[in-house]
Amino acid sequence: MDDILIYSSSISDHLEHIRLVLDALQAANLSIKISKCQFAVPEVKFLGFIASSQGIRSDPDKVAPIIKYPAPTDIKQVESFLGMCNVYHRFLARFAIKSAPLRQLKKKDQDFHWGQSQQDAFEELKQDLAALPILRQPNFSLPFELHSDAASSKGIAVILCQRSSDSPYPLSFASRSLSPAEQNYSVQELEALAIYWAVKKFRHYLEFSEVTVYTDHSSLVWLLDTKQERQGRLWRWSIFLNQFNIKVIYVKGSSNCAADALSRHPLPGIHSVTQVSENTNWNSEQGKDQHLQEIITNVDHHRGYYLEDGILYKHSSRNSTLMVIPGHLTSEITGQYHGSQFSGHFGTTKTIKRILQSGFWWSSMHQDVKLWIKKCKLCQHIKPPRKVQHHEGITSGSYPFQRISMDFFGAIHQSANNHRYILVIMDTFTKYVHIYPTHSTTAIECARIVYENFILQHGVPEEILSDNGPPFSSSFIEHLSNFMGIRQLFAPAMHPQSNGIVEKFMQTLKNLILCYTNQDIIQQQWDIHLRLLQFVYNTTPHLATNFTPFYLVHGRHPRTPLVTIDRNTANNKDNKVYAEHHFATSLQQRLDSAYDLIHQHLGNKDVKETNKYQPGDQVLLFNHQHSNKTRSRKLMFNWTGPLQVTATISATIVNLKDPNGKILTNVHIERIKPFIE
Repeated sequence: MDDILIYSSSISDHLEHIRLVLDALQAANLSIKISKCQFAVPEVKFLGFIASSQGIRSDPDKVAPIIKYPAPTDIKQVESFLGMCNVYHRFLARFAIKSAPLRQLKKKDQDFHWGQSQQDAFEELKQDLAALPILRQPNFSLPFELHSDAASSKGIAVILCQRSSDSPYPLSFASRSLSPAEQNYSVQELEALAIYWAVKKFRHYLEFSEVTVYTDHSSLVWLLDTKQERQGRLWRWSIFLNQFNIKVIYVKGSSNCAADALSRHPLPGIHSVTQVSENTNWNSEQGKDQHLQEIITNVDHHRGYYLEDGILYKHSSRNSTLMVIPGHLTSEITGQYHGSQFSGHFGTTKTIKRILQSGFWWSSMHQDVKLWIKKCKLCQHIKPPRKVQHHEGITSGSYPFQRISMDFFGAIHQSANNHRYILVIMDTFTKYVHIYPTHSTTAIECARIVYENFILQHGVPEEILSDNGPPFSSSFIEHLSNFMGIRQLFAPAMHPQSNGIVEKFMQTLKNLILCYTNQDIIQQQWDIHLRLLQFVYNTTPHLATNFTPFYLVHGRHPRTPLVTIDRNTANNKDNKVYAEHHFATSLQQRLDSAYDLIHQHLGNKDVKETNKYQPGDQVLLFNHQHSNKTRSRKLMFNWTGPLQVTATISATIVNLKDPNGKILTNVHIERIKPFIE
């Protein structure tokens, strides 16, 4: 007998269970070696996996050799790699489908040719292995869900999962290839086969439970209900499935991304495996890297490096120290700080800043992070091909919450809570953002949210920057602003770049919603994750300040599940118990230093502009008129006028008067040009 595992829900039950096991061993005249035993631990390595209260996850020490496995050069190495991956097939979504190009090489009389399709499959499997999900234990008091995928002739794949707070979490992944006969099935038959095979495979879970099957083939909804004539195999499958309490729900193919969502990026309620944790033995991990071992052995001959407690660190340009990460762990660190629940799938610069802020560094970090993000499938499906720069000349405030910028995002498909819009409020100094779901864009609802949720938390701002549309230009908002002493600033019409700080955030918000919301429920429940998205954005370094908005508001970094190496914490410099006065003084000093750096940073970027237009100048105005029933836009003049400049509001804004005497306010100078008589 070997490998005894005892699991208990409480310490008292655990002691009783240990006593019962020891009594049974004594009665059987069996002994145990106490030095190999562990008692009352929150998690334990067992049969190559790690069992904890959260569920079952892979052992990083077992996965690391597979991730470092070189590209195979013969069929034996392909079989070895697939064999190692197969150990974790329960954790890998669509494993049989993804590995098809590699299995193709194993066919009889098949010449070994390692092409691009094999390399892509090889890298994709290694990337999946670097971020394996936690598989929870089933709760038989809750209904089960099956998400099927049989759109490919390469195989079928399913996910067994349950829900917590309306968010799915995986219990197991399963997939298999198709036989030559099955490859001739119609799409409908393949989808039915996936359901039949999944229920048969997970029968021990589903026998006496409610089961909801999600499929992207609408004709399968009738599979369990209709009595109409069908093929023999469909009859047999239907008879088998009718033994179970199954409900089939059709989800559009474009929205049925549960397999990808559950396996490629963590959702609220789904936590990916953290291969690197606060309990990582860094001495041991650095010792596995031959290059780092050479530096450690001759650390005095490598400028900028030093050892502390046997761990290799590097001095940074900001007088801080960074732990050097061994090569086999760089992918886990990158994946964690780019794609985990508290990361947000941001770009290369922000991801690197988060890694450095957490105390990690390696020599090829910029290239590795850039390549990882370039290959991120979720980012490729969501983000635009190029970055659009917005003019932010008038948006930055002088101190926190002095000037805020507001705009509405939407309309979006109505959620289960009847929300259709998102009100975005951003502090233009710290870049701290608040996002609130709303039912409408009326002035009354906007004012209520601003007052109850923002002003009562941060105080009354001096200025509010917005566009000219309703509800911001309504008389109600104007009277409210006058009553509270708030000055309203409006971005010029036809030039949203002047409110670029919030306009740019709209694209970021869209990306975050798509990254964090399970696609098959995005239409109804997009609003329940907004608080998490707000937290992720506010805890990410902003390129305009080089600080996180959270730090600039609170004077500290928040504690998150992401692994950090905080040298100050390690040295107990920031963990002392201060009296209130000393804590307030220290906090003020940190914030003052940060604000000085921001003013210096923004000052270096400022371009002192003077408005080249003066009152009385004659100008032409760009024609934004569209085609109508009588005239085509292509046959209209691009410029109208001349108009007269009546006032210069700022370095980029003027007021104009047309030939009929009508005053045009807040016109950006990019929309006009001098008129020469």
